[in-house]
Amino acid sequence: MHRIISGIAVVACAILIFMFSQQPVHISRDLSVRVTEFIIQWMHIWNPDHAYTVADLHKLVRKCAHVLLYFAFGMLLLHALSVRKGPTSRLMLLTGLACLIYAITDEWHQLYVPGRGAQWQDVIIDTAGAILGILLYKLVHLLFRGRGKRD
Repeated sequence: MHRIISGIAVVACAILIFMFSQQPVHISRDLSVRVTEFIIQWMHIWNPDHAYTVADLHKLVRKCAHVLLYFAFGMLLLHALSVRKGPTSRLMLLTGLACLIYAITDEWHQLYVPGRGAQWQDVIIDTAGAILGILLYKLVHLLFRGRGKRD
């Protein structure tokens, strides 16, 4: 059952990435502007004297969204692949390669979405996010793998 749920989580994350990529440019921009405005409001609570504007942070928020989505995708995919054996180096490499391929196809897909385009920089950012997720998953696995045996 654990393998099935893990697989469903991977597919759900891939669908979420696809859905964000499927949005026409004006919808995607409006969403990221709203997220940026929300972040600025929170920043204002913590530091009322800040002078950040949407224009200052919008691109950073968009790129962070790439990192976070692929971070989750990399972690979920590695978890799904390593349910039985744990996250071996081979599975980590396979996961990274799969995330790279998905990032490439995601950018290619955006060529067919109104107002969108493919950017090789986004493939790099996506893959970096996935690699961070893969490495964090491995680290957590190393730190906690023996806990169940001692308890």
